[in-house]
Amino acid sequence: MKNIPSFKQFNQNYSLLESADSELESLYYDLKKEINIDESLDAINEGLFGNMISNWASKTFLGPLGLSKVSYVDKARKIHLALELDLLKKRDSY
Repeated sequence: MKNIPSFKQFNQNYSLLESADSELESLYYDLKKEINIDESLDAINEGLFGNMISNWASKTFLGPLGLSKVSYVDKARKIHLALELDLLKKRDSY
């Protein structure tokens, strides 16, 4: 299934589209104010790229030696996932 419809699909479903009235718009803005949606959530996290590079370097260069803290986290995540899958399989068989 495509996220963006083709023009043919748009024409077929055009009758299903409806515009929002002013009451619905005001309800949306009130809800947005209640939730306190922060416009800065879409900002780029510049530290994320640096963290990705340092994690990659740590796993690549220190991982085989067993000195990388990131590799320990990865191993722990794999073990945790394996235990959860095992639990689900046993629960399903029970």
